[in-house]
Amino acid sequence: MTDLVVFDFETSGMDPAEGARPIEVGAVLLIQGQVGATFQCLMDPGFSISPIITAITGINNSMLASAKPVAQVMLEFYDFCADYPLVAHNASFDSAFLDKELQSIGIEWHNSCFCSLLAARRILPEASGFSLSRLATQFHLHASGPFHRALTDADVTAQLWLLLMERLRQNIGLQEIPLSLIATINTMKIAQARSHLAQLAQREKQGWLFQK
Repeated sequence: MTDLVVFDFETSGMDPAEGARPIEVGAVLLIQGQVGATFQCLMDPGFSISPIITAITGINNSMLASAKPVAQVMLEFYDFCADYPLVAHNASFDSAFLDKELQSIGIEWHNSCFCSLLAARRILPEASGFSLSRLATQFHLHASGPFHRALTDADVTAQLWLLLMERLRQNIGLQEIPLSLIATINTMKIAQARSHLAQLAQREKQGWLFQK
């Protein structure tokens, strides 16, 4: 299994282009499918966050007042990630914040980023919903703390990623799931991706029968 970093941001708003910034990052390093290390840090965005954000995350301005500046935490997180591929649930959201903050401190970012939300829509047709909390409930993923705290969300996303990889191994018959396959199906429409996976499974089955 490919080693990678699963991460999550809690943020002051929805759009970094409108001035929203990260206020917490959590990450889990998966090494051969096992947790190798974790990273969690609050960060001061340089302004007060709204009561709505506090209600969602439980993070308040008093907590952020003593936190490190965003730029400092981003440097530490960059070191933690090294050259590992990244995974996030709704990755386009988290990667937009990551890209903007790293660019602001002059760091060029080249790590690949994969979306567990897009992958789950294509690999888990029986899912009743695709929010992280809904998936955790249906598939018995353990949340060590409240959702909308970064490390909890990253940890649950890591469990989800392992579930997705195991489901692909069972359905397709491949021992090792290449990240290129995830990249491919995540760009397809859902029905097309499911058909593609079914064709791969049939191809692997035919190859196995031929080898026998």
